[in-house]
Formats: sequence, structure tokens, C-alpha cells
Amino acid sequence: MKKVSLFSILFLAILFQKCAVSKSKTNSQTEVYPIIKYTDSICYSRGITVKNNFIYTANSNGKIYKYNLRSTKFKELNKDTKLEELRDIAIVNKFIYGLQSGTTGKLIEISPKGVTRIIEYDFWKGVFLDGMDFHNNTGFIMGDPVDNKFSLFYSKDAGKSWEKCEGVLFADKGEAGYAASGSNVQVLNDSTFIFISGGNTNRFFKSTDYGKTWGYSVIPFNSGEGIGAFSVCFKNENEAVAVGGDYQRPKISDKSAFYTLDGGQNWEGSFSGLTGYKSCVYYKNGIFYSCGTSGLDYSKDGGQNWFPLIKGNFFTMTSDNEFLYLTAPKSTVQKIKLIQ
Repeated sequence: MKKVSLFSILFLAILFQKCAVSKSKTNSQTEVYPIIKYTDSICYSRGITVKNNFIYTANSNGKIYKYNLRSTKFKELNKDTKLEELRDIAIVNKFIYGLQSGTTGKLIEISPKGVTRIIEYDFWKGVFLDGMDFHNNTGFIMGDPVDNKFSLFYSKDAGKSWEKCEGVLFADKGEAGYAASGSNVQVLNDSTFIFISGGNTNRFFKSTDYGKTWGYSVIPFNSGEGIGAFSVCFKNENEAVAVGGDYQRPKISDKSAFYTLDGGQNWEGSFSGLTGYKSCVYYKNGIFYSCGTSGLDYSKDGGQNWFPLIKGNFFTMTSDNEFLYLTAPKSTVQKIKLIQ
């Protein structure tokens, strides 16, 4: 679902800075470092992944950056390509994929040798792509409805080629996906795809046969334009958390988090809610983390109860085995130690 970011900020100088550590007021283990700043572009990252001591971000200026956590040096990986905003990123078999969300959906593929390829299809023309995910060589992409039907695509060859899912899913009026963090979709195994919708209707969808047939359930978020389910994360095939809320009124915490214990058939509201609107939920080592304009919260009991961790504005997150990495306004990435 295309929307105007609340974090649109113009920057004063083209400048890359090394990792100047800044201690958070709310957590002494937090470090903040800038990646890049622009004068002529509103640059922020809704897609992030980390691999082998490198952070990769997909950015609003259509660029992918690679940041070395050891040397604190960065590299722009697609200097010669002109793309609209990238809203998601993935690494599959050493190939990097960035998802373009805009007037027409596209993928940028970057090989291990740095060769760039733009992947586009006629069936992506005019489609706003919201998010993608991979499991082994299986990929899944979800896009906003066209002619009242959700735009759903899959790959069986690690992203090299894509096809339409056979199953047709009709969207209600005012129902779509939120491309806020690239986390409204997930591939649970080599044939099982899930995604969530928001807006006037908030639903959870699941297919176990590469998108040939679909089932769904309603997630009881508040509904309306810019309201509802923004992100979902399954820790296994039964337990998951969905978060969201009202991004225009981010301090409202009512009905901003739900959890399921039966694979998404039923959703229960959290007992103690999040601190407000959240755009991303992430799972690591027994802990669910959720971030948004209202800060970073965590849950140790599968999303039933939440507690604030740090304040701030965040879009999306990922982790390695030691740190959680969160993207934020002003083209920054914030690093915090994982809860033990």
C-alpha cells in the first residue's frame, strides 16, 4: 500500500562518516552510526539484511548499500541503475535481490561478482510490490491488488525467474498490503507462503501448495486507511506475532499486536500491548522484537506481553548472532545487543 513516509527529511551534505559511537539514553549497550547522507534525495531504508559481517540495505533512492561492520566502510552496489524506491532486500545463494515498489514492480539482482540485472515482467507493470521472502530456493512476492485481486508471485529457482501464483484471491474494498518493512510476507517452508493485509480489512492468508489454493482468517486489528496489520513473523509453523496499528496516530497502542498458537487460524490480542504503532516484528533466540515510530519493544512469551526496550523511530530490523540492527531516519542504522 503506497503511502507518504512520516520521516521525509532533506539532508545538508553528501557525507559518509565512520562509526562514531553514541550511547543511547535508554540503553547503555546501544550504538548508533550513520551510513550515508544525501542533499538531493530523501534517503531511508525499509529493507535490511546482514551476512558475514556485512550489512545490506535497500533504500528509498533506489540504491543498495553494503556496509562493512569491521572496517566501517560502505559501498554502493548499483551505481549505474535508475530505480524507484527499494522496499525489501534478500540474499539467496550469494545473489542480492532488491525489491522495487513504485508505479511498476521490479527486482534488481546483483551477482557475487557485482554483475547487475533488472528482472521485470509484463505482469508486474502497474503493480506496487509490498514484500518478498525466501526459504532455500523458494521465493514469494506479494503486491497490492489489481482489479480487486491480490498480486502474488513465486520462484522455485532462487529468484532467477518468477511466475504468477495460480490461486486467485479477491481483496475487499480498501484492503491491501503495507510495504513498511518488507515483513508482511513469509515463506515457512519450500511450498508454504503466508502474508497479511491491512486497511479496511485485516487478514492473514496461507497457502501450502505454492499459492495454488489459499485459506485465510481475520486478524482483529482496528481498520481504516493507514490502520491495521503491517508485519507478521512466524517462529515456527504454529506460533507467530502480527503487529501494526495506526501510523498516523502512532501513540495509540490499542489493538496493535496479536499472536497465534495454531498457525494463524485464530489470533489473540496481547495482554499488555506495545508502546504504539509498529511497522516490523522480528524473532531471534526466543525473543520477539517489534519496532516502529514508537520505539523498540520486546516479548519473551510469544507476543502475549510486551516491554519497551529503547526509544526512537525505526522502520525495519535484522540481526546476526550478537546484535540487532534497526534502520531509522536520517539514513542511520542503530545497533543494539540481543537480549540474552
